[in-house]
Amino acid sequence: MNNVILHYQDGRTFICAEGVTLARAEEIKSYIESNKDDFSYRDVVAVEIKHTGGNDETN
Repeated sequence: MNNVILHYQDGRTFICAEGVTLARAEEIKSYIESNKDDFSYRDVVAVEIKHTGGNDETN
């Protein structure tokens, strides 16, 4: 499973999705990177997908 982590300009981080499949994590990352003008994502400098273990195919 995977977590999607947002990294902000001021050094903060935020786990915006936890325990999702790799395919879903990639969808979320793509959406955020494509919507930089959205108020929620305007200060995001990087979107990280972190594998946390487990089988991505179970969900």
